[in-house]
Amino acid sequence: MKKTKAEKKKVKVCFPADLLFTSGIREFFYFFTNNLSRFSEKWAFRFQTVADELCTNAIEHGSQSKDLIWCEFITIPEKMVEIIVEDCGNGIKTSPQELEKFLQSQEKVSICDIKGIRKRGLAHVVAKVMDKVTFKKSTKGGIYVCASKFFEKT
Repeated sequence: MKKTKAEKKKVKVCFPADLLFTSGIREFFYFFTNNLSRFSEKWAFRFQTVADELCTNAIEHGSQSKDLIWCEFITIPEKMVEIIVEDCGNGIKTSPQELEKFLQSQEKVSICDIKGIRKRGLAHVVAKVMDKVTFKKSTKGGIYVCASKFFEKT
């Protein structure tokens, strides 16, 4: 029996920069991952958390209430998953390079050493769960974040 090449699946959604919409985005990412990527349910929950963190950051740091957030989910079943979030850049002005430096500075920091509940998500959730996290300047004026996870058979 000939094995067919896994087909790339891609969905892009746009929603208002309001935290009220993040629960729907979480459910969407869980459904999409659990049903289309062939990652386990455990990974579907992890990707749901990553998508939530990236969307929340885009809303809280990269946007104002009138703005839109773009989320894209790409999977090649049994190969990889990518979660891409893009904001308009009307919030706190941060460069992709500053975000890269922040991630690097947190590599050896234990989550237990962080005081308070802030500044945990990007470095201690997204970067730990995903294999690769990249930042670019968005064509919309803000930040474009791409988080990738590659399928490994265990």
